[in-house]
Amino acid sequence: MESHDKTKHNTHIPQSIGFIFDRLGEVDLYSSFLEENPHPILVTDTQGIIVYANAKMIELCGYSKTELTGQSSAIFNSGHQPESFYKNMWEKILAGNPFEDRFKNRHKNGSTYWVYSTIRALRNCNGEVRGYVSIQEDITNLVKIESKSITDEVVLLNLVRNLPKTGIVIYNIAEQETYMAEGEIIHELFSDRTPSLAEMDSVFSTDNYSFGDTLQQADQTGDEIKQLVKLGGRTIDLRVSVLTFGPGAARNVLLIIKDVTDYQNIIENVERSEQQLEAIFQNAGIGIGIINTQGNYIRLNHGWADMVGFSVSEVLEKNVKQLLYKDDYDHYQPELQKLINGERAEFRAEMRFVRKNNKILWADVSMTTLRDSVGEIELVIAVAIDITEKIHALRALQNSEHELSELNATKDRFFSILAHDLKNPFNSIIGLSELATFEGTAISSEKAAEYFEAINTTANHAYSILENLLDWSRIQTNTIKPQLKQTDIYLFIVDTVELLSTMANKKNVSIKYAGATRAIAFCDSNMMQTVFRNLLSNAIKFSNSGGTITVKITVDTEIIRVAVADNGVGMTSEQIDRLFAQFIQQSTPGTDNEKGTGLGFGLINDFVKMNNGKVNVESELHKGSTFTVTIPRAQT
Repeated sequence: MESHDKTKHNTHIPQSIGFIFDRLGEVDLYSSFLEENPHPILVTDTQGIIVYANAKMIELCGYSKTELTGQSSAIFNSGHQPESFYKNMWEKILAGNPFEDRFKNRHKNGSTYWVYSTIRALRNCNGEVRGYVSIQEDITNLVKIESKSITDEVVLLNLVRNLPKTGIVIYNIAEQETYMAEGEIIHELFSDRTPSLAEMDSVFSTDNYSFGDTLQQADQTGDEIKQLVKLGGRTIDLRVSVLTFGPGAARNVLLIIKDVTDYQNIIENVERSEQQLEAIFQNAGIGIGIINTQGNYIRLNHGWADMVGFSVSEVLEKNVKQLLYKDDYDHYQPELQKLINGERAEFRAEMRFVRKNNKILWADVSMTTLRDSVGEIELVIAVAIDITEKIHALRALQNSEHELSELNATKDRFFSILAHDLKNPFNSIIGLSELATFEGTAISSEKAAEYFEAINTTANHAYSILENLLDWSRIQTNTIKPQLKQTDIYLFIVDTVELLSTMANKKNVSIKYAGATRAIAFCDSNMMQTVFRNLLSNAIKFSNSGGTITVKITVDTEIIRVAVADNGVGMTSEQIDRLFAQFIQQSTPGTDNEKGTGLGFGLINDFVKMNNGKVNVESELHKGSTFTVTIPRAQT
């Protein structure tokens, strides 16, 4: 090959020889198929500089390995081929096509010899041409046969007989007879040393190939015609060309027959392996991407394209940084750089990517590197498994654990409050009843009435605690469901005010009413009675003696608004925030040291939400509070 400076062409990524090692183990390809190959083999870089010559090549050209390595392939140029010949050669191989032709080369001793050379490009995993390989066949003797310099048939026969697994047939079409048939394979295929055209046509013709037609075509066009023919389990390479021994000599057709079964099996196995690997690559249930050291996608399978929601061509136009979640790249970049620098052999992490629809993809990504022929890291292979559902399930479990923890804390707090708040009423009831029993008939009617009133008040408070407890437990176990129907809010507010009148009168607190006297809401009457009972009892509890509570109903087009306002102790903004922060609050004593359950506002808020309403609180310390409940109005 003559030195020539051409631009590299990037076509596709060939399969790495590493895949063969993965499947077959560390087989000695160098010795078996390069160094000990029966054909001369020469390898050059893209500039035509020789980097390797096998033993047969050394034997053929007369140079040693040391003398050839680093030299231009032009060292073999005998000057026989014109410049146009080499120009055509470079145009073909730079276009990614193989080049096959005869070369007249110069031996180290100055003599010349002929070779038939097949030149192909050598590519890396990125598809870039890194050099060329020339597989040659010494055809010096055949060229001599074709020239007029040899006419001695004895010499010709001796040359042919020494070719392994090869045969030569010279057939004269004009006379329709075989002039000569010699070689190892001829002896195997034909009992007659001079097979007729009919015998050769019978052996070599197939369903889609006619040996006889090929002979005639070669004679008419003068072109060399090549064909691979299957004979049983063997592959035969047939090459047919016109042969003239000298001026005025009859035109003959030269048939070169060679058994290439072993070579073809290797080619077919490699191609089959490549197809199998490609099928596995594309149809794997995981995402696979090949990336260069700048983070640009070089190749990927459909699995990765499907994961991110882009087409393969769209991903190939992107950089990894464009698909990674924007806040994560800086976190991963130092470790990725270590991988590219060769400081670590692999890298694995759970990464976030942004799909085409802008949703987040969580992937378990494993990365490793591929090196070029000189050991430099050239590519990164990334394998990704979609774990989005797993991440969501894990987070849901974590949230459930957090909610369960909060629920347990709420339960513990509730029972702590409950134990404290129930203990006092029952102690009072027991103490008062024991005192009344101890005094017996000696107790005065006024004193007995006082005991009975205290026992009744304490019992009502204990009952209120237990009633709220029952409602709370029903909410926690999801056994309470709102029964929504048309209900006149005004009527059960009147009933609730009457129910709590004794409590208000005892504290000298007046309850006033303002607003509509008919308010038909769409709600659960039992839940809303509980809501307003708690709101009014809390208003009484936190009002000072002589205070006033105002209940106002406002009916709008779609909602009914009930405001319960007092002029009592009021609350700070922090206290209001705590009302909404947790279901159970620490029970706060009233202005007359009244006890509470710590459940009141929690029940109010949940019950109002279950009736498709909301609660608003406005309060100012020492000036009072206003609780406003908004619920849907019944549409009649």
